Amino acid sequence: DRNRIINELTGFGYIASADVMNKTFSISKVKMIYNDSSKAFISDGEIGLATLAKTGINKSSPGTLMIKSYGGKFEDVFGIFIEPTANDYIYFKFVGSTLNYLASDLNCVDKIKETAPKTEKMKKDYKLQQSTVEEVAKIKMKQVE
Repeated sequence: DRNRIINELTGFGYIASADVMNKTFSISKVKMIYNDSSKAFISDGEIGLATLAKTGINKSSPGTLMIKSYGGKFEDVFGIFIEPTANDYIYFKFVGSTLNYLASDLNCVDKIKETAPKTEKMKKDYKLQQSTVEEVAKIKMKQVE
């Protein structure tokens, strides 16, 4: 599994296999800066991917990580956009108990859609929702609301 993942990252610049979507990943080497106007922490520079499941990756990609807390007034927000190549990306944004997602790889999007009913059934207050290209563009450009 490790060799396949490394080969895909090296050859394609991204992980082509949609089956990796049900795995835990760890991010690393992220420099965060507090943005006064948006009142959020926003990454500066590349996003490091340390592990995928139990596989060590240790690669960096352009992207944005954003964390915003409303201090109990509204639901907190965590967003991540990773762009391993100029034409490939994956995006997740958690708002409370809703996971917004989108990816350039339609197999990846379909895999998430397939898991949505099972996830929502297991966690009744949890919702998976496909995002829009416009929403992805906002986080890519580090525009936080």
